[in-house]
Amino acid sequence: MPKMATTMLHCVFLLLYSHWTLSVDVKPVDPYVVCAFSSPPDIILNHFTYSEDGDVFVAGVDVLFRLSQDLRVMSELNISSDVPNINKVLAVVPEPANKLITCGSGMGQKCQLRNLTNLIQEGDLGSLVVAPSRETTVGLVVEYASHSVTGVMVDLYVAQTVTLNNHFERPPVSVRCLIADEGAECSQARLTRLGSAVSVNFRVRYAAVFSYSGYTYFLSSQMGDASRFGHPIVSKLSRICHNETDEDLSGFTEITLECRGLNGISYSIAQSAHVSDGKLYAVVVENGPDDGGWFDNFNPTNRSALCVYAMDQLIVEFDAAITNCSCEDDIQYRRNNNWLRSAGCRFGPVDCSGSGTAFFDLPCTTLPQIARYPERSPALGAIPGELISGTDGDSFSSVLISNVDSVNQHVAFIGTTGGHLLKFRFDGSSGILYEKLELSHSVLSDVQISDDKETITVLTDKQLLKLSVANCSQYLTCDECIKPGTGEGDPYCGWCTLEARCTRYHECTDSNIGDRWMNYNADVCIQIVFVEPPSLSTHAAPKQVTVTINPLPLALGLSYSCNFGDFTSVAFLDNPTSLSCQAPDVVDIPEGGNSVAVDFSVSSSSFNAHFVTTKFHFFDCGRIASCIDCVTLWDCDWCIDDAICVYSSPNPCFNISSNTPDGGATCPQLSPANTLYVPADVDIELEVTASNLNITRNVYNKVSVGFLKNEDGNSFTTEASLTPGNALDVFNVTCRSEQEYQCVLENEDGNSFTTEASLTPGNALDVFNVTCRSEQYTYPEELQEQTAGLRLRWKNQAVFIDGSVQVILYKCGVDRPDCSRCLSEITTPPELRCTWCDVSPRKCVYETECRSDGVSAICEAKPVIRSVFPRSGPIEGGTIVQINGSDLGMRFEDIEMIVLAGVLCDHSSYSDLYAVGASITCKAGSSGSGLSGPVVVNVRDRQSDGPVFSYNDPRIFDFSPMIGPASGGTAINITGTALDSGRHIDVQLGEEKCVIDSISSDAISCTNLALTSNENTSSIMILFDGHPRIAERVYTFYNDPTISGINPRTAIQSGGNRIDVSGTGFDLIQKPQIRFTVSDNEITVTENCQVVTSEDMVCPSPGIKSARQRREDENASEVSVGFIMDGVTELLTWSVENKIAFEVVVDPVYEEYPDGLDYDSDLGVLRLEGTNLDLGSRSTDIRVYIGAVVCSDVAIFSTSLICSPPEVPPPPGDRNGGRTGKGLPFVIVQHANLQFNIGYIRYDDVQNNSLLTVIVIIPTIVLVAIVVLALTIIWYVRRQKTIISSIRTHPLELQSRELQHSPTVSPTIPSNLQAQLGEMKTFPLLCKKQYLLNMFFRGLRTEQLTEQIENVSSDPLMNKAMNKFSSELLSNKYFLKVLINSLDQNLSFDSVQRANIASLLSACFLQDGKQELLTKAVVGLMREQIKGSEAMQSLALFSGSDTILGRLICNCVSVFQRRYLRDHAAKELSCLYQAITHVCEMGPIDAVSGESQFSINDQQILKTQINFNELILNVVSDATEEQHSISVIDVNTVTQVKQRIIYVLWRNTSFSDQPNPQKFDLMWHSSPDEHFILRDDDDLPGNRENNWRKLNTMADFNVTSGHGTFELVPHDPNATLWSNVCGGREPVREKDATTTGRSSGYEPVASPYATYITVVVPSTTRVWHLVKDTDEDGPRNKTSKESKEVVISFMEATRNHIQEYVNHYFEALSNPNDDISPAIQYLFQFFDREGDKQERPDFAKAWKDNVFTQQYWCTILGHPQYVFDLDISTYTSACLDTLVRVIGDTCAGGNQPDRKDASPDQRLYTEVIPDYKSKLTNFYEHVREMGRVSPEDMADECTRVEQEFGGVFDLLDMQYKVFKILEAHKDMLMEALEADDECQEADMARKLQTIIDELGEGYCEITG
Repeated sequence: MPKMATTMLHCVFLLLYSHWTLSVDVKPVDPYVVCAFSSPPDIILNHFTYSEDGDVFVAGVDVLFRLSQDLRVMSELNISSDVPNINKVLAVVPEPANKLITCGSGMGQKCQLRNLTNLIQEGDLGSLVVAPSRETTVGLVVEYASHSVTGVMVDLYVAQTVTLNNHFERPPVSVRCLIADEGAECSQARLTRLGSAVSVNFRVRYAAVFSYSGYTYFLSSQMGDASRFGHPIVSKLSRICHNETDEDLSGFTEITLECRGLNGISYSIAQSAHVSDGKLYAVVVENGPDDGGWFDNFNPTNRSALCVYAMDQLIVEFDAAITNCSCEDDIQYRRNNNWLRSAGCRFGPVDCSGSGTAFFDLPCTTLPQIARYPERSPALGAIPGELISGTDGDSFSSVLISNVDSVNQHVAFIGTTGGHLLKFRFDGSSGILYEKLELSHSVLSDVQISDDKETITVLTDKQLLKLSVANCSQYLTCDECIKPGTGEGDPYCGWCTLEARCTRYHECTDSNIGDRWMNYNADVCIQIVFVEPPSLSTHAAPKQVTVTINPLPLALGLSYSCNFGDFTSVAFLDNPTSLSCQAPDVVDIPEGGNSVAVDFSVSSSSFNAHFVTTKFHFFDCGRIASCIDCVTLWDCDWCIDDAICVYSSPNPCFNISSNTPDGGATCPQLSPANTLYVPADVDIELEVTASNLNITRNVYNKVSVGFLKNEDGNSFTTEASLTPGNALDVFNVTCRSEQEYQCVLENEDGNSFTTEASLTPGNALDVFNVTCRSEQYTYPEELQEQTAGLRLRWKNQAVFIDGSVQVILYKCGVDRPDCSRCLSEITTPPELRCTWCDVSPRKCVYETECRSDGVSAICEAKPVIRSVFPRSGPIEGGTIVQINGSDLGMRFEDIEMIVLAGVLCDHSSYSDLYAVGASITCKAGSSGSGLSGPVVVNVRDRQSDGPVFSYNDPRIFDFSPMIGPASGGTAINITGTALDSGRHIDVQLGEEKCVIDSISSDAISCTNLALTSNENTSSIMILFDGHPRIAERVYTFYNDPTISGINPRTAIQSGGNRIDVSGTGFDLIQKPQIRFTVSDNEITVTENCQVVTSEDMVCPSPGIKSARQRREDENASEVSVGFIMDGVTELLTWSVENKIAFEVVVDPVYEEYPDGLDYDSDLGVLRLEGTNLDLGSRSTDIRVYIGAVVCSDVAIFSTSLICSPPEVPPPPGDRNGGRTGKGLPFVIVQHANLQFNIGYIRYDDVQNNSLLTVIVIIPTIVLVAIVVLALTIIWYVRRQKTIISSIRTHPLELQSRELQHSPTVSPTIPSNLQAQLGEMKTFPLLCKKQYLLNMFFRGLRTEQLTEQIENVSSDPLMNKAMNKFSSELLSNKYFLKVLINSLDQNLSFDSVQRANIASLLSACFLQDGKQELLTKAVVGLMREQIKGSEAMQSLALFSGSDTILGRLICNCVSVFQRRYLRDHAAKELSCLYQAITHVCEMGPIDAVSGESQFSINDQQILKTQINFNELILNVVSDATEEQHSISVIDVNTVTQVKQRIIYVLWRNTSFSDQPNPQKFDLMWHSSPDEHFILRDDDDLPGNRENNWRKLNTMADFNVTSGHGTFELVPHDPNATLWSNVCGGREPVREKDATTTGRSSGYEPVASPYATYITVVVPSTTRVWHLVKDTDEDGPRNKTSKESKEVVISFMEATRNHIQEYVNHYFEALSNPNDDISPAIQYLFQFFDREGDKQERPDFAKAWKDNVFTQQYWCTILGHPQYVFDLDISTYTSACLDTLVRVIGDTCAGGNQPDRKDASPDQRLYTEVIPDYKSKLTNFYEHVREMGRVSPEDMADECTRVEQEFGGVFDLLDMQYKVFKILEAHKDMLMEALEADDECQEADMARKLQTIIDELGEGYCEITG
């Protein structure tokens, strides 16, 4: 019996990663694309497949596509579900079924059968389900022969991932019959699957499926052993026989594969596979350790491999595994799968002899009674592999193998997760990457090749691409095409030689003929070996050229041509590798050149291609002017006597220098010589040597020569010219002058000097000494020297001979100011022959320029010290001192001694720093104490005294600042004495350097660097030449500033808008700046910011108008926002890093009034018109100047601005004092950085009526009375009409007339408001638990719901039961659905109970880490409600929280929105609350009713105007003994004053930590000797009337501003009251005077003031404060017509003051930024999809309004105490209620009610609601355009909130409370579970009953 296969398998790695990463460039994919399909932006693709007729089917998340063969969309179908429907299986069922199978994570994870044309579902595959969204599934439709002779069957094989969470839910492998034998349909019962449960905690991940030789194979990665915890992941190959008959698939068999690389790296996570030519190719990734160091989980690294296995050998191993398990007696080799619980071997006897039927079937299957699920024994080891090299890079994700038939070469196409397509060629065990394409998106595992092997189809998550397998045309040369000798060429490509192009084999003509097509592995390219001759003269004849080519392609009857540029000649074949051809007779050589290179190529007669090319030169000798160039460049000779270059030919001239290897040696030339040093401005001769000069030789056509010999024997020969003499044969002979040559010296400036040259014979044949006549050579620059060149010119031919001598022109006097530098050989080399001239002028000169008696051979000058640096140093010494002067020695050895203030300065070690005569460097010695004295230098026994040098003892006094950011960049100023002592001064903060910016004796400024150590505190240390001084205090590094948000996120182009920046650590920064970067040109602009607090900063927006050119049609553009924070760099690209968009919009434009504008003072507002006024701006960005006075209460809208001008016309002119000519004020609008000159303003004549009255009075007094009465009536009527008209037409333009005209109202309210709100801070947010309590259980009995039940957490039985309750019931979506629906439909279950169970469920899922499950369940229930609702009902869906589903929706939104609330809306809500509270408290507030004079709620406003005066109280704080000036009003009660004092003194304390006013008494120190206690119920004269009792106010106690001091003291019932001293009655008290509360006649209201008032009065007494409530039988809000005017005025004034903060809050909730929670995006996308299905987008908007805007934001707005630690008053709450109604009106569809039907508070906001509607709509649209939220993003968001709120509630306690509620309604719930098919199938009712039963008595004990 075989125990193992006898053949060892090999896994061959086919990648040399180190090779391709270095040499292969990434190429764009475009040239390879045959056609492509791109998915919509929000769609992620999953799979594709082909049908038999060539149609392409593509499946993405929630969508299906049918494409044509050229990938055009022919059909599209939305298949969205309750969860994102990620496609898992996509396959085509062949004829006769012709169906498309789709299986996905949606639609219950079931599989559907669809029409191949329209994709509509036509059926399903029953109970076959696939893995949920995050888990992999592989599927394959297999067609195979049945048991019958002609029958064919079709099955669907599915394998899906097994995880820790789903091992009991779905079988890993299933087989579904699709077409039965003989084409019959399969019954639903034909679904077979692994009939075994999976071991707990086991993991298996399937990567690929394929069919081969009667079996279906699955490639997977799984834990190596289910029985061992922590066993590493391994790769396994499994198989099932196509004719498997057992319904439990008992023949399912596995073998383990191994792919191990260098250094023991194991590649074990299978990614994809492909079978080709009997081999299995698998791409595998290395598995890395998890956080605990284990390898038993899937943690892929970026190391990948490609492995190959022989399938026939694998089959042997499979067969052996089955046989061993069924027949083997040795347990070592008998092995079954151990992760399937029912697996086993040798269940029963079997005939293993080979003759029985059972044994015959074993290779295909096994029998359940024999063995189940065999596996190759681990004792045999994994099937080993051999790996050549490992990889680091993109993880491999797909593989496809093909064969290049033309070269018999295998090619692998491998996709990567990084978006690349890699191409390898391989032979045997080696692989080479030859190409890498950029696909830009992650490549998925699906890839197919066409039948002709010419194209491959590749799928990425965003595109389907049909690509050509090669792009040979990209290679333009043979070397690029085949890369000869490297083997790195593309195997599909080769060089088509005669066509000179890179082609496929079949694209090259006659490619089968020798050397016509050279493939990728050729050793050499076709090339020209040599050309003879290599060049030709234009004068040569004949011009025949021979070219040798290797290899020369066979022409077979074709002819060849030679091409010289445009000239073509016939080529003749000399031998198999050589051709001969004729060159052109005439060739043009460019002007100024002596040769021209032309392209020389060879072509064939059949192809218009030059298949080999080289350069060929034509030359013209006559254009060469140099003898050496002539005889060395080309085939030319130099005629010496004629000085011309000629083409080499026999005897071209008489005297010649030939083109030979040493031909240049015979050319006339200057001999090489050393550099000549020539003094400038001095007459001097120059001497050089020359050879081969034209002077002694006989010249052709010359008759004679002259010869002269002197007495020294020297001879001179010159040319002689003959002229006829005076007799026959007599000639006059003239000897030519010997000066036939000239010396030409040209310096580097281009200036030249020409002198005559004389020649004398040299010391060798043809060598001459050349003397250039004496000349002064000069140059103007004061340079010590200048380079020049000396050349020799032959005058006879006007040519230069070859060669040049370098000349250095120099000036002795430059940089040699004293005799030391002049006579030193270091600075003045002897060859310069400079000397110091001691006579006038005393300077360094050339030796001939000084009289002999003035020449100094030795420098006798006294040294002179001119400067010393530094002039001081520390007393410890060590300072490097540089002494500068003159005559400081001719060499370093001349320096004998240096003394600084009597202390020796060591110079011995600084010879390298010595500058001859000019500078000495030494190191100061230690003085021991501070002293000063001269610097003394001794040079060659000569001494010189210099400046004073000081020894100092530096000291540090202080430094600032003492804190800064960890990234440094802080400018630190250090003060002290003698801080500039020394040469090298360094400042350090601990180990970090501080870069010095400036130094003075008393201060050092430096900028610190980033902190690199772990210590955040550092000492300031200054090193003075290495000697430290340390400051007493330390510098502290704090965490770098952070930016959490900016508001607003829009600004105008010209800049200047106020941007509020929130974050941390702003007070660390010295010069914060905001930076805008314009994206289209990367120009940055900055503005300085102002730090308000450590967490708040204000920045003006930078103007970008000059930084970019904007198109006329462009209204807005985005800029990136960054912050320059000293050395902090992380914030420079803040908006980009945080994905926050900032929009810059067009500038506003205001209408100007050249003729002036009129102001109607009765209306009370000034209205200015314009465009884009509120675009990107807020009212705080705008100041309107009327003259020099500011127009208050600015409100802006899109096309208008309104404000309240001063009541009295300001003085004439503008705000700068100009424009006074017309006698009228001039209006200027300062809008951010822009100034608009509006025009002059005319106030109406308020004196007209008075003047008319005076005129009428004159006739008679009676008439006066009549007229006065008439005018009064007319005035009243007109005033009422004006008010009514204003209310109806311009309600927003009504300003606080009462504030301006009534003397009882403080006119400083606006400034006080801004002053206080400018200082306020955001209230502290409540903790996460309190936030959830408020949002989940608001209005419920939270103390009962959240109070923990004893013994629950500690009871083991309860723990077990609740865990089971959670995992088996609550976590099941079907159970959850039945639970919610049944309880919602139970009429006995009231709204409070529904809210209870919903909130408890929300808490359970959040704490249990199952928020994603709850969210999906909620969305599914919402979808059901939408489907089952009528049209009119649909608009109202999800608008309430009185159902379980409604409350669950609210709770989910609350959980996901907290972060956005914290980062983007908390500050705005806090400011709005404080603004409302402050404005209301600036006027009277009735302590009994809670009504206020300032309000926007007509139901909670005082109907009577109350006169009041401001009081300034001097209050002493008991804790700090500091005195505070606190503003109150005289009509405040004592309790109201106490509350105001507490607010001021404890304003930086959370509300929950502030004391209760009831615990204090208010003590008034009216004088140093008198103090009284003031109380609300002190019985003062006149405060009782009938049965009414008035609360005391400050006016009742005669308190005036500044009169005495006040303090809060502990409450004392026996204290001395004001009435005891100043008169009055004892108050009437009940038995317990300290009891808090009021009698039946005084009901407390929910206000901070009323709550704390303690008044005990008889039950018959009624209490009042400002207004008596006398209307006992009707509502107390009835108002007379007369008081309505007052009410409206104060409501308008209140609105105007708070409107900016209202706008800010609405902008926060509708701000279209990118910080929206993915969960909210997902919810909105769900609404949009459902609305689109019903073709009712208004439904989607209504649902968003209901769930998001009204249910969440309105709740937060109306109840800020749900978010902040604060208490809310009645009057503030009333105003918030009005704003809630405004948002409700904003969300309401259709038009708003007519103003005459609207309430006063509705009319206040009628005109802003359209603007709010627009912003809300834009917000919804922005979210829609943000793109689709992927399942992964949604899962990450759920994980985030689970972590954020982790541990807030006790999970077990919450679960138990839910269980208690369900148990109370058990019967109803059981009935509902039994009625539901899914729950019935899962036996949910039984599971619930089991849990109840398991608890038994323990349950009763606990609940009891």
